[in-house]
Amino acid sequence: MSHTPLRLRSYSRYHDIQIELLHWQILATDGPEYQEFSNVWESLDDNKRRTNRLLEKLCTIEKQYKTSTAAAESSAFMTHVSTTMYQSLDTQTSGSTK
Repeated sequence: MSHTPLRLRSYSRYHDIQIELLHWQILATDGPEYQEFSNVWESLDDNKRRTNRLLEKLCTIEKQYKTSTAAAESSAFMTHVSTTMYQSLDTQTSGSTK
């Protein structure tokens, strides 16, 4: 029976290493937009680095990234439409004054 606590500690450490590897694999597959979060994640205490928390934060960042990308694309589209519209109006106006 004296070996039971040692066995539990060994299993616990093995489990911790498995979780650390899982977190590393998740972070290693993320794109450059997640680099800042990855740096912050690595600086957290071990007791704060939990898989569910990692996934929640990554999902939040992904939603923010998609929202900002969609807004930027929409803005670029609107700028293009406005520029085209003004060029069309300028052409019509200059053509009618001649």
